[in-house]
Amino acid sequence: MPRRPGCPTRVILVLVLLGLHARAHALRCERGLALRISDAGLRLMAEGLRAALPPAIDLPAMSAVVYDWPLTTADARVELPVVPRAVTIRALEAALVGDVLRLNGAFDVNVQTPLVVVNPYAGFGSAACRADVVLPNLRFTIDLAVGGAGDRVQLTPSNVRVEAAGAGSHAQLSGCDTLQFLAQLVGALKEQTIEQLRGWLERFARQDAARLTEAWLAQATTLTGQVQGVGYSTQLVGSSSAGGALVAEASASFELPAGAGPRCAVAPARPPAAPVCSRAVLPPTDRVGAMYAISISDGLLNQALYTAWSAGTLCLDSASPLFTRWAGSPELLVATLGLPAGTQLAFTVGLAQPPRLDLSVGRGAELRLEGMQLAVSASLPGAQRGSFTVHADASGTARPWIDPASHGLMLALGPVTLSRLAVQPQTGPGLSLDPARVQDFLAQVVVPLFEARLSALPLSPVVVDARRFLLELKQVFVGDGFIALHADAHPMKPALPDNLPPETVLPVPPAPLVGPRLLTLTLGGSDNATPPALLRFETRVDRGAWSGPRFGAQAELALAAGAHLVEARAVDLAGNSDPTPLALTLTVDAVPPTLEITSALEALLTDGGAAVRFRGADDRTPVEALELSAELWRVPDGGGAPELKRAERLPSGAQSVRLAVDGEGVFRLRVIVRDQAGNATSAERGFVVDRGGCALVGGGAGRGTRLALLLLAVLLLGAQRRGRRGGAGHSRTSRADR
Repeated sequence: MPRRPGCPTRVILVLVLLGLHARAHALRCERGLALRISDAGLRLMAEGLRAALPPAIDLPAMSAVVYDWPLTTADARVELPVVPRAVTIRALEAALVGDVLRLNGAFDVNVQTPLVVVNPYAGFGSAACRADVVLPNLRFTIDLAVGGAGDRVQLTPSNVRVEAAGAGSHAQLSGCDTLQFLAQLVGALKEQTIEQLRGWLERFARQDAARLTEAWLAQATTLTGQVQGVGYSTQLVGSSSAGGALVAEASASFELPAGAGPRCAVAPARPPAAPVCSRAVLPPTDRVGAMYAISISDGLLNQALYTAWSAGTLCLDSASPLFTRWAGSPELLVATLGLPAGTQLAFTVGLAQPPRLDLSVGRGAELRLEGMQLAVSASLPGAQRGSFTVHADASGTARPWIDPASHGLMLALGPVTLSRLAVQPQTGPGLSLDPARVQDFLAQVVVPLFEARLSALPLSPVVVDARRFLLELKQVFVGDGFIALHADAHPMKPALPDNLPPETVLPVPPAPLVGPRLLTLTLGGSDNATPPALLRFETRVDRGAWSGPRFGAQAELALAAGAHLVEARAVDLAGNSDPTPLALTLTVDAVPPTLEITSALEALLTDGGAAVRFRGADDRTPVEALELSAELWRVPDGGGAPELKRAERLPSGAQSVRLAVDGEGVFRLRVIVRDQAGNATSAERGFVVDRGGCALVGGGAGRGTRLALLLLAVLLLGAQRRGRRGGAGHSRTSRADR
């Protein structure tokens, strides 16, 4: 990613958006980014200004300076022909005091000058020697009044002061004896040097300080570049001061080269419109006292997702490098779907609609994945082949966090809810799928891969130079239409030696019995020098090699069926690792429970309720510990993926369920049983609700009767085929019933 030279420590508010549907114009979001820099952040900014200042200041030479040797009138004179001085800036700090940006710093001045002593008395002659004078800690203050020029901060010098420290100045002569005028010489040099420094600082404040500060703020929010063929640019469009902080606003634009377009297999029936941009909002207060508050609007984030989707960068398949996390346990995929052992799977995932992120105070961050299409081909044992396609709409909570090293915004996806789900007719003998296991496959395989794909995209800004600083996320605030991230910057390496190791904690340990899926551990820890958010973690399985430390509290492991020893440990910034890692003994159970519906359900109902009886069992989980639930799905009148209308958790040990049904149409009542490892099995019955009755003889049909008649035969056929397959084993559903 290209960087601007000459500004080693700066804020870089960049939203690198990877993709834009090929259009004649670029996509642009005005004021979609906002940044608030507190006093602590301004101090870091001052380091950037300090780096932009010259390492030494060239003051005018002091020549022909004459001091009388105060013995008698017209006694000897001391001449300083030339006085070269080395002036270095030792410190620089910045703070916003009301409407004044105050720069405080210190100079160290070293004067090395020859002295010529001219003695008018006969016989004494003249002497030459050298004086070394040190003037340490000359403190200076530059006040820049903060004003407005349209949408930009304008800085005007209002005060410049230079003060000498009360002590510490000293001088040393070489080549001649100590002279009585030494103290007078030091005082004169200090006075003239301070006066010249004041003049230099006034010129610097008038000509350079305001310009450098304004340029720093502009560079902080301006960047151009290209990632994977997508051009992007951001620029400062507004700045102000408020509440002791500087505030900057930026806009972003994105453009694909000509001819770019979607590479996913899913082609939307109607190209979606680009999301409307919205303005980023900064929370009025910062309770954690962070250096930076970074606000990103939902409009800009959704434009990021839209352009990434348009460019095809969100497409997934089993050949993707992201899929390597499953490479060690491919049997987990087969077990998740309930297919025969030894089955080889290949799949692709596309989205017919761009992902959408909804942000609100009440619901937090919610990511919607609509029009998801999963195409799977399977090679079953015995050289049999089959395929199926899943259509689904999904949504889940998104936990925003910042990667400390890349400073990129990440979205950790929580539990996923499916609002639509349909499996197109499968091909191939022996290939039959349980809808509950398809849901698990989407939630436990596809969504984690999609989450990794989002994390691979630089969706957000870096805040300070990622080559020198790590970013500690201190607080996330999700507001109505924006995400605010409060963060501090820390040097890559601790300033002081650190030999003390961190401690590792696991706030919520997993159950000892887990299913065939990615095992996610949410780790934590503490250290004497490294903030918890900057701890790294590494894991190993069955005493194998450690994974290597990585930022992020979540560790994901793919475990084969059977018993395993899982270990995890924290690593601090100094490289110290926890000598007593966490150790967990887990068993992966890949055998799902069994479920049988033991009662009939009328294919045509006229009232508002559907009820069935059922029986579930498992080889490891007691019947009373099985998790039971029921779902009501409605098939759209025009066909398509069924919609989830109702979901209920059933009491432990339940053997029957009755769900209220609102409206008319074609429905499916699905019962799901899960064992303690999370393995699921489902069984379902289809029915039609026609509250007007089915008046086939002597009268008109009631509302919905025509639809009921058209679909009744299909539902009955599906019930008959299920009856022939029957049994208390895995739930199976026919092609017609899908």
